[in-house]
Amino acid sequence: MTNSLSFNAYASFALAVLVLSIGQQILKRVHILRHYHIPAPIIGGIVLAVFATLLHQNGTTLNFALPLKTPFMLMFFASVGFSANLALLRQGGKTLIAFLFCATLFIVFQDVVGIGMAEALGLDPLLGLLAGSITLSGGHGTGAAWADIFADDFHINNALEIAMACATFGLVVGGILGGPLGNRLIQKHSLASEENASVSEKKTTTKTVAPSRKMKPKVISFGILLVTGLLAQYAFEHISALDNPVLKFVPNFVYAIAFGVIVGNIPFTRKKLSPIAFDIGQVGGISLGLFLAMALMELKLWNLLSLATPLLVILFSQLLFTILFVYWITFRVMGQNYDAAVMSAGHVGFGMGATPTAMMNLNTITSHYGASTKAYFVVPLVGAFFIDIVNLVIIQAYIAVLG
Repeated sequence: MTNSLSFNAYASFALAVLVLSIGQQILKRVHILRHYHIPAPIIGGIVLAVFATLLHQNGTTLNFALPLKTPFMLMFFASVGFSANLALLRQGGKTLIAFLFCATLFIVFQDVVGIGMAEALGLDPLLGLLAGSITLSGGHGTGAAWADIFADDFHINNALEIAMACATFGLVVGGILGGPLGNRLIQKHSLASEENASVSEKKTTTKTVAPSRKMKPKVISFGILLVTGLLAQYAFEHISALDNPVLKFVPNFVYAIAFGVIVGNIPFTRKKLSPIAFDIGQVGGISLGLFLAMALMELKLWNLLSLATPLLVILFSQLLFTILFVYWITFRVMGQNYDAAVMSAGHVGFGMGATPTAMMNLNTITSHYGASTKAYFVVPLVGAFFIDIVNLVIIQAYIAVLG
């Protein structure tokens, strides 16, 4: 008999803060985690997930109410939009195209690896797609959507459970390994941020503000990001209801980026927001940490434990392929500079997990080595929007061949 222990929204939020704090405290005390820049929400989330798994094995399942998870995610992506300068976008057009090329090529071969390993292990090759770009580049949402099709049309048993387990595996390892890979590239090639000076200047300026005045910009920044995120969700819900064949594939956080870009690049508002730009970035980073802590609270590690050995072989093959591809191809195509190293860390994040994981990897690297405006603009645009459309086309092509 399984018992259920449920937490309401208030208790769940308090627990998310605790998860984030536990991750930060562990990070402070464990040198190897600091050395490889493992994100604090990933650390705290895994601790809770292990605890939840032990309870589950003893007959108790934890359930959380997390209504703030989406708002925090939208607030972070709104902060990304506010930080974007359209002049830099025009200058970085080639960078965007190059990164999209890398991500597209990656997905093509990610599915080749999945299908090839499935056939080699005597499994249905369609399972290779489930353990390929559907769940790894696509994430939990894409995996759940395709699982119904695989179960109904191709009669694959436990398609949903397999999809969720693969997506969970990718989310965890994408968050764990993205930072170390970026760190390795930066140290091996002695790379440095060209924006370090400006970031240091902002940090120094912030420290000189009197304590009584430090919170005001943070509160204003929080309000701006919250309103922007709510507007983005409103736009997403109403545009999705139109059932437009193109717009229905646009995730809600793309609207948050778009609103941030539009408002942040109007000359009047850009001038007004300029004095609190650093605070907007900080509040955005906190929002991302809380969102990931909440997302990881929902991890069910027993789904990974219940996977068949052949499926685990496929997933670890995908992990090895991801590291090799990003290390030898993405980093070199993107220019072998600091921005390329940061984008490589992000590519591991959304290539194995999800765009928020990619952004956490970017946050982890840039908080230690310095800013990368190109990475913060290019990675979410490719990972959150363009790659979803590319992935859909590639998946359908493979299904047409395999079917």
